[in-house]
Amino acid sequence: MNKNKIIALMAVSLLATSCNNSNKTKDDYDKNWTPGAHALDNADQPIIKNPQGIYNDLGKMRASQGKAGLPQQGKANILVVPVEFSDDKANDYNYTSGAKNRLNGIYFENDGSEEELPSVVEYYNQSSKMKLNLSGVVTPVVKLENAITDYIYDSIVFGTEYVVKEIVDYVYDFLFEETETYYLKDFDADDDGKIDAIALNYSWFPAEVYYMMGYPDMYEFVSTLLTTDVYFNSELGNDSPVNSVSWLSGRSSEVSGIKFDSHTAINHTARQMGVEDYRDTTGTYDGFIRSPLAHRDMMDGYISDHNPFTKYQLGWIEPTKVVASKLNDQETYTLKPYSESGDVLMLSPEETGIYGEYLMLEYYTPTALNAPDSETAYLFNLYGNVGYKESGIRVYKVDARLVEGISNTSVAMADGAPDFTKEITLDNGKKAKAYYDYAFSNSGYNEYSDSGIFEDYPLIEELSKNGFNRHMTDTTFALSDDDLFLEGDSFGKDGDIDGFYTNFALDGNGDGELKLGLTFTVDSLSSDEAKVTVRRAK
Repeated sequence: MNKNKIIALMAVSLLATSCNNSNKTKDDYDKNWTPGAHALDNADQPIIKNPQGIYNDLGKMRASQGKAGLPQQGKANILVVPVEFSDDKANDYNYTSGAKNRLNGIYFENDGSEEELPSVVEYYNQSSKMKLNLSGVVTPVVKLENAITDYIYDSIVFGTEYVVKEIVDYVYDFLFEETETYYLKDFDADDDGKIDAIALNYSWFPAEVYYMMGYPDMYEFVSTLLTTDVYFNSELGNDSPVNSVSWLSGRSSEVSGIKFDSHTAINHTARQMGVEDYRDTTGTYDGFIRSPLAHRDMMDGYISDHNPFTKYQLGWIEPTKVVASKLNDQETYTLKPYSESGDVLMLSPEETGIYGEYLMLEYYTPTALNAPDSETAYLFNLYGNVGYKESGIRVYKVDARLVEGISNTSVAMADGAPDFTKEITLDNGKKAKAYYDYAFSNSGYNEYSDSGIFEDYPLIEELSKNGFNRHMTDTTFALSDDDLFLEGDSFGKDGDIDGFYTNFALDGNGDGELKLGLTFTVDSLSSDEAKVTVRRAK
């Protein structure tokens, strides 16, 4: 990296820090703001002005980790930025004149033609039942200051996060300071002086760069830089003017064949809200990747609607809670199709909120965002994942217990719900807000093992009626319609009711002795509802 480049980066960093320290409050929003004299031509302005989002417990938990991003409810704008490297040439690998239209179709609206997916906004309008109102703009193409080879070499020396930060700082300075094309507070739903979410869409694929450079030993580094990922302020540095960054190729439609291939953008948007990616990429079990949700979830297989646990975290649904200690004998519940209604049963031995262990039941139907005859079916088939074609009860096991501490390297199991006002005294006598996270994930190892938490219980997994996937001990497989709980199927054992999950135990104390204390039977399934009877286990 040359001296001028370093000086420029330092200047941008200082400028961002200065800007962040002098931001107005939401009450000082400048309604009369207009683009500057050097604003980019044909730059659309967001429809939602001064958006105000709701950051619930999930958002606050991520903020305690330095991973603030989009709100979970309310209104927010996403700034979608197509970027080109300085050595991109017309009619080569760069964006064509249709780039803006393509990205608008992926993120905000498309023309309703065949072989396309819902846009990010359309998807979340449906999935959240309008509890989250996303909008935003696609900016004109931003030409970066360096060639792609420069960024690749920087990523080898300093890491990919460094390069992404370098690009983010440049983009922010260019769009918000140098050209004054956009107003910061139109993209800051929590009024913290930082942009909530930027989606950077680059114009290359790794193979293209590999062949262009002709260095076989460089492919690993090219692939590392030009991958799809999400970065947060904790990775980009506290002086970053942006809280969350989606980094992906804006030309994915060329590979998938889908006119507006939004599946990665939809997944990344949820991650920018604080939702974990539920895939296990560790290959722990004899080199195989475990299958927590059978690849049939937006945060596992990049398809279908979000599962009930995800929506519960985001505040989009409130499940009907069935508590063993409070159920006298039995009760029958009616569930409407989940993707249309949000109906969910939550089964637990004792009263619990999000932060505990429980089962969640939904009535899955191939409708709405799960419909196999919708645009989503094209993605199912493309990725060899056809989804469930029949209706039935899907059962999820959740272990959402928390850790609490001062950082990701110093935590202990928390007792109940988080206290986001809590302060912990550090060794130097100063106080810091408590750090919170889920104790477990769907990875094959626990990232908090250094703090003595070695169990690798899954955060969420789907349970087959045939017993597959318990603790994800099975390697990758595709669940079929036969794994859904259908009419007459039972979970657990109670008298003459005999299902696979006899005396089902939660993970609680690590000895498998915390019994769920509930069984259920699927009484009936119809096109518009399912009836499930839950009983106290005897």
